[in-house]
Amino acid sequence: MTSRSMNVYWFYIVILFLIRCDRTDTTAPGFPEGRMTAASACKQTALNDDPKASQECIRFTFARNSILEIKHINSGMNCCPGSVFATVRIDGGSIVIREYEGTDAMPCDCLCLYDFDYEITGLEKSEYILNIQCPLADPFECRLDLEHLRTELLCIDRNRYPWSEEE
Repeated sequence: MTSRSMNVYWFYIVILFLIRCDRTDTTAPGFPEGRMTAASACKQTALNDDPKASQECIRFTFARNSILEIKHINSGMNCCPGSVFATVRIDGGSIVIREYEGTDAMPCDCLCLYDFDYEITGLEKSEYILNIQCPLADPFECRLDLEHLRTELLCIDRNRYPWSEEE
């Protein structure tokens, strides 16, 4: 290859790189997007701190940069879930999070409580219905008013295993 051909080649490589890096930011308001950011290991149910092991809770914080942070506390799953994942769907005024055990889950004869962290970007300051669905319980649904920036903890009592000692 000649020197001129190499220069043209590198010129196109640089242009392609710049075009690829100059994407529109889809996390701006109007383009909401959510994802799971962390998952705990199986929690010991003997740890009865705040919130109690007998409760399923949602802690959320809405920051000024339009990021909604959600912590789902004491989600119930098999104690051998393999990988865990979630889908986050934002549609108008509703946010639906579905938590799943992975296809690599083992059929263990026990249940555990887990904590999952989520981040949703690009939300407008508005009201939303948040619906979180885990494999072992009825959906946890609540109203979020993001018009007033705050942190909040919402809990519901669960009275069956793994939230309580009774099976």
